[in-house]
Amino acid sequence: PDQTANAKIDMDSKTVTCQHGDTECFANSYEQCAIDIYPDQTDFLPFVGCVAETPTQFKMSQDQTFEDCANKAGLDFTVIKDCHDDADRAWDLQVAASQKTPADHQYTPWIVIDGELYDNSSHDLQGAVCDAYIKKGGKSDACNNESEVALK
Repeated sequence: PDQTANAKIDMDSKTVTCQHGDTECFANSYEQCAIDIYPDQTDFLPFVGCVAETPTQFKMSQDQTFEDCANKAGLDFTVIKDCHDDADRAWDLQVAASQKTPADHQYTPWIVIDGELYDNSSHDLQGAVCDAYIKKGGKSDACNNESEVALK
């Protein structure tokens, strides 16, 4: 729900242009509201995860998707929707998200593992995490299959 360098925020006109268009801004607002209202990640992550798993054609401009995800996560959709529909509050949350995002972030997901930017083209996030974890002496059943984890 945070901004990337590809998003443009215009403080004068109070408009945001998101990397993937208006539908992304619409979805971001719901997520930002959920995070603001339910700041404990054990509360908001199931909601954000549900939204992320919903096919794009269903989630981006339909309140029903967000209501379904709020219900699945045990959150009060009415409170989240009221926040989303409050233009001033939604704007303030958008600005706050923009300010929290470092200027060098150019795309999403922006993943940093042990201080290094993860190369998304490898498509092996688990391997990269396991590699860093094992290098520091960590052990995990998730990292046991060396055919899936390339140790450097």
